[in-house]
Amino acid sequence: MQESFHIHRFAEELRSRWKLMAISCASAAALATIATLVLPKQYTAVARIVIEPPAGGEARASMVVSPQYLESLKTYEQFVSADSPFRKALDQFGLRALTPGRSLESWKRRVLKAGLIRGTRVLEIGVTVEDPRKAQAMAQFLAEEAIRLTQALNREADDELIRVAEAQVTRIGQDYERAEARWSRLAESEPVEPLQSEVRGLESQRSRILRSLLSAEVWAVGDSGTPEAGARVRMLETQRKRVEESLGKTTTLLARRTVQLAQADAQRRRLMEALETSRRQYEAARGSVGYRGERLRLVDPGIVPDRPSAPSLPLNLLAALLFAFALSAGYISLAFGYNLSRDQATGSGRAPDRAPDD
Repeated sequence: MQESFHIHRFAEELRSRWKLMAISCASAAALATIATLVLPKQYTAVARIVIEPPAGGEARASMVVSPQYLESLKTYEQFVSADSPFRKALDQFGLRALTPGRSLESWKRRVLKAGLIRGTRVLEIGVTVEDPRKAQAMAQFLAEEAIRLTQALNREADDELIRVAEAQVTRIGQDYERAEARWSRLAESEPVEPLQSEVRGLESQRSRILRSLLSAEVWAVGDSGTPEAGARVRMLETQRKRVEESLGKTTTLLARRTVQLAQADAQRRRLMEALETSRRQYEAARGSVGYRGERLRLVDPGIVPDRPSAPSLPLNLLAALLFAFALSAGYISLAFGYNLSRDQATGSGRAPDRAPDD
């Protein structure tokens, strides 16, 4: 009950002090109006860039609908607010000469606002300055600089990819030429055809010796081991061993040359396939120039604003009225609380004294 009584008394106090609140609000409104009229007008121009994904069928469609892809496009906001193009814009439109001591970051916070429209691939660039024509020209300039910077980065990436592909073609081509020369040198200096003919001749000779040896052994047995038969068998056996020794050496040499030539030929063929693959990659890199990175296109250079964006009279009036109302109500509340506490301390129970009107 006591608390309800205090609230009722406070409401009565507010009603009785309405003139103070009205004067405060009227004064604040007058000051806000004067400040709005005195402060220099600011004009905002907005340019818009659409970010087109890289050309390429299904990959392009998947990136358009991917939230992660749309989130990655926020990187292009940094292209607009980069120090170099923004400083260039300030110098070109003579803004830094107006306030030489202001820092570049302070100029950015005051002049520039850039960001992607939520859920879209449209980048908005807002510029706020006192001259409406400069605002539009500067917004368009920053948009064109962002496009130019993106194109330069894409060209640099394309050139680097082409250089890498070209270097790979050159390196593999040189390896292939060395492998081709080695294979040709082996085929000319260490041919296998003569060795193959020699092996066939030795095998034929060994076959003849074996047949002769078999006949001689049969003849030696039939003649009851005559000296002539035994001598012929020993002679043919010696010939057989000599032919088989030559055949073994020639076969080993033929196998070694065949393996070397096969390895050289396999390496040559492998490098030939790698060279063809690298050439296709090089041609693909050259053919895809300008199609790998996102493409920025200026769809709206903005218009010269005909109305100032700041200061806003309705907004300033609303803020001033709210501030004046809160300030006067707070003053009345403090005065009411002070008088109520004083009365409770003295135990008088009378209504609290009003604070004197300002």
